[in-house]
Amino acid sequence: EEAERRAKEEAECKQREEAEAAAAAAAAAAMAQEEAERRAREEAELKQREEAEAAAATAAQEEAERRAKEEAECKQREEAEAAAAAAAAAAMAQEEAERRAREEAELKQREEAEAAAATAAQEEAERR
Repeated sequence: EEAERRAKEEAECKQREEAEAAAAAAAAAAMAQEEAERRAREEAELKQREEAEAAAATAAQEEAERRAKEEAECKQREEAEAAAAAAAAAAMAQEEAERRAREEAELKQREEAEAAAATAAQEEAERR
């Protein structure tokens, strides 16, 4: 009976130890699973952050390029407008110079005609 009792106790003890070992192994496996899931989540979040930062950097680069293009186009327009204004001013100055030259030529022609007429009248008076 004593031998049977001891055998029974040893069997129960062994069973308890195996159950505890199995429970410890299951707990360790669960912890390892949680750690793996945590790492996977962190890596996914990191990747998502990096992708968002890359997208933001790309958007900022595109915005900078767009602004630079707009500024270049604006500067080009302003230069073209300034050149057109300068050309218009030069054309007006040219027209004014030509008008004055014509007026001076007409005045000189009139004065010469009047002087010739006066000379002719003087000569006619002297002849008479």
